[in-house]
Amino acid sequence: ISWPGSPLDRLAPEDVASELALAWPRFISGLARQAPTVVVIDDLHWATPPLIELVELLTRRTVGGVMFLVTARPDFLVQSSAFGVSADAFTAVTLQPLEPTDARQIAMALLEGTQRSADAVDQLVARAEGNPLYLEQLALHLREGLDRGLPDSLQMLLAARLDSLAMPDPPPP
Repeated sequence: ISWPGSPLDRLAPEDVASELALAWPRFISGLARQAPTVVVIDDLHWATPPLIELVELLTRRTVGGVMFLVTARPDFLVQSSAFGVSADAFTAVTLQPLEPTDARQIAMALLEGTQRSADAVDQLVARAEGNPLYLEQLALHLREGLDRGLPDSLQMLLAARLDSLAMPDPPPP
């Protein structure tokens, strides 16, 4: 993508990366001078090594009341074992799957008021494999009467739910 008059257009890719590595910490530090700031970076496991390096630079070069909240799949720290090592205050929190008894209790609460059997609850719990988002979306799928079978993945489930949405009426001419 190119913006008319952008000074970055004249630079080599390495120089653009250097400029961004300087600009982003200044920008976030400026925000933090105004108010405490939370920077959320989601799905870092999808990032390329240069982007991961930039995130680490941000955490080292940004000053003020800033908290970086970075999410990644568990295997990210195995593949990028040096991530966060140089940070003064780095905390990794690993989320475990829901226990089956907890998942069952949540599923029953989500299906409360419906005519769902204990077998349906067991199917939801088994299919969700401890993933609370998947469990919730499966329950909503059943609550809304989308009984064409339970989708095999969260992606398929969300796609099925999107397909079931009604198209809005077109605006009048």
